Amino acid sequence: MRLAAHLAHRTSEDGLFIFDEPTTGLHFDDINKLLSAFRRLIEAGATVLIIEHNMDVLKTADWIIDLGPDGGDSGDMWWQWARRKVC
Repeated sequence: MRLAAHLAHRTSEDGLFIFDEPTTGLHFDDINKLLSAFRRLIEAGATVLIIEHNMDVLKTADWIIDLGPDGGDSGDMWWQWARRKVC
């Protein structure tokens, strides 16, 4: 609801939006709607940071940062990849 309210107000200010696994429990069609909302935020000048495991979301990312004990190649470091190298 807060995302919808923000999109409705269309401010010119840049902002940072952080989402923690926003696709959990969503239907595939709803995930596409959510991705569309993220694109609108980005087009409006916002920065969107998403913590997610859903590959459909990862495929749309400009950058991917892999964290945690299974992150990266050896599990003890984090890495970042440009989308074209991952998907």
